[in-house]
Amino acid sequence: MNPPNLWALGPRPDRALDEAVAVEVAGYRWVEWNHRALRGAPLDRPGRFLALPDDPLSHLHVEPGPGVRPTDDALAQVPHYSLLVDDAVRAAEAAGVFTDGGAVVGKSDDGRWHVHLLPAHAGVFDERLAVALCRAALLWVRRGRVR
Repeated sequence: MNPPNLWALGPRPDRALDEAVAVEVAGYRWVEWNHRALRGAPLDRPGRFLALPDDPLSHLHVEPGPGVRPTDDALAQVPHYSLLVDDAVRAAEAAGVFTDGGAVVGKSDDGRWHVHLLPAHAGVFDERLAVALCRAALLWVRRGRVR
């Protein structure tokens, strides 16, 4: 029996957006397993993936070599920022969207969410609140407000 399609009931996560938020806002980095240290252990798989620097297994991570392809589950440790509002809020907070001058979040008459970044005089819109928050976090970071 096939497992149910969990995304059939609603929107799918935007994994490219999740990856950008993870790397640019949350501090994830591309790594691969240290094959010398693992020597054939179950974790020893080829490919690169995203992990946090303070991951409990980070002592087994190394910078990926040139041309190392992502694993099939390269984003397995990355939250679904683009789908889950609580994760998107945490990303926006980490980026400084709400603290470095302020932001206004609202919903327009056409049903789109907007996040207006007050000091930047810029805003983002989307049908999904989580996506709008993610885009606001990236816009804020890319304009050099944090890190």
